[in-house]
Amino acid sequence: MLLSARTPLRISLAGGGTDVPPYSEYHESMVVNFTINRFVRGYLNLNTDKESSAPIAIILNDGLFENTFADKLCNFLNINYGGLLKNKVIINIQSPVPPGSGLGASSAVIVTAISIIQNYLSNKINKRELAEVAYKCERNFMGIRGGYQDHYSATFGGVSSYFKNPKKDRKRVEVRNLKLGREFIREMEDSMVLVDLNIPRSGEIIIEDQQKNIINGNVQSMKATSQQYLIAKKMIKALIKEDISEISELVMQSWESKKNFSQMISSDYIDSIIQAFLNLGAKGIKLTGAGGGGHLLIIGSKYINNTIMQKSKSLGLDPSQFTIVENGSQIWK
Repeated sequence: MLLSARTPLRISLAGGGTDVPPYSEYHESMVVNFTINRFVRGYLNLNTDKESSAPIAIILNDGLFENTFADKLCNFLNINYGGLLKNKVIINIQSPVPPGSGLGASSAVIVTAISIIQNYLSNKINKRELAEVAYKCERNFMGIRGGYQDHYSATFGGVSSYFKNPKKDRKRVEVRNLKLGREFIREMEDSMVLVDLNIPRSGEIIIEDQQKNIINGNVQSMKATSQQYLIAKKMIKALIKEDISEISELVMQSWESKKNFSQMISSDYIDSIIQAFLNLGAKGIKLTGAGGGGHLLIIGSKYINNTIMQKSKSLGLDPSQFTIVENGSQIWK
């Protein structure tokens, strides 16, 4: 093995959806999220397969991703980097979750692939360039709908905010890492549970519906997206104050606002699951990612986490806890 890489998945606290065009092209947008100890891992080796003609080959694990995803990513790498290689290489990428999990897996895979190739070629990585290239790869070249938050969180990591003001610069995303105390980080970790709903969903379909609502000037959708931006600004202040109670309230506000993006965001079943956890004493709950399925972020307290996890299992769901990680995508030799 010549190089290995790992890239963290992320959980969004507030502002998700504001980073999606066309809204982000005409209005200020902001997302607040953090990266967790669930990693996409990549391994680069020389390709000894004599039948392989392309300079770069990719293998994605366990059939989690469709073949077209791997093919398009491979094409992008060969077009942009293949001609710079002296030897053929193969990249094996393993993701802990499939796309549609609401944890930014597809973007983390793309960041992993690009970072490992860039490092192999130049032995250095410019983080801003990496995030920008990964965004262009997924959104423009591969044609997968979505915003910019996933590529930046996968690259920069930590508890961070990502802001763009199109009136000043339509392309530049401002990155702000929030330096929180270790004890408060531990309090956040102790207070949160991640629950896999085991509902397959396509975030692209939901995002497409959201985009159509914005393009058509849907008042409810526009108002909800603007509210997300304001909640994200409040979330930064709550994090800096290290106020877990206010963070919980804002997460709940974020979820209630997000449901107005599109009728596809939630369902009677998802609403009933959320209500069951609220009845147990949870203070803040939201779906991560575009909605429609994936994972729930539940904020309660360390005193009710066992109850939440037991309830999750009784409902046939998969609960887990996590730690917050400070670093984005990293390379090892």
